[in-house]
Amino acid sequence: MSTAATLYILQQIDSRLDRHEQRMSELDVAIGDDSVVRVARAALDNVEAESQAARRAYQIIQEEIDTVDRKRISGEKRLYSGTVTNTKELQDLQDEGVALKRRIVALEDRQLEAMIAQEDAEMAAARTRDEFEKVRTEWMQEQADLSVENEDHVAESARLKDERDAALIGVSAGAKHSYDAARHHRGGVAVALLKDNICTACGMAPSAARIQHARSGSELVKCGNCMRIIYVK
Repeated sequence: MSTAATLYILQQIDSRLDRHEQRMSELDVAIGDDSVVRVARAALDNVEAESQAARRAYQIIQEEIDTVDRKRISGEKRLYSGTVTNTKELQDLQDEGVALKRRIVALEDRQLEAMIAQEDAEMAAARTRDEFEKVRTEWMQEQADLSVENEDHVAESARLKDERDAALIGVSAGAKHSYDAARHHRGGVAVALLKDNICTACGMAPSAARIQHARSGSELVKCGNCMRIIYVK
């Protein structure tokens, strides 16, 4: 097998290795990235805080109603107990009772609004809680899938590295240097297949003399345009 053919095989192995390593780099970033869960958690915390505030607002109004009602009941007891005989004081108690009843009616109207707001907030919290659980469950499944995929890439990369070591057996130091230099300067592609006398890497046609030398396999020949090693099957 010619050196160019061996380097072409090496190039195919390295190209596959590059793809695996690129994907493993992406997976390294993706595995453990729980930003989507944290965003969903923050949204849930916000609506739960709003729900809690709505419950507290309802409770505050209820507490105020209870306070006003206790005052009304106390006033009525005094009014009808017979212990108060002063006409003005009796009138004041009656007026205060009427005012307190009006206050209770107004508070009950506010309480109804607060109850509606509380129910809306609790429904929103329930929906957001379901959405959070869905996001968290999907994230956990995705993480499991990514971990499995990463393990597959690690195993395949190890296999390809063994294959690469085997492909390098018999390749001279000079040929390997030329290959490595071309890979470094040509975006990772050092060897290009010549198909129908066209370089498949750059789409240009090398000279007839270069093609003839490449076909003979006696030396490494580079494309005159992209300077990659050309291989003719």
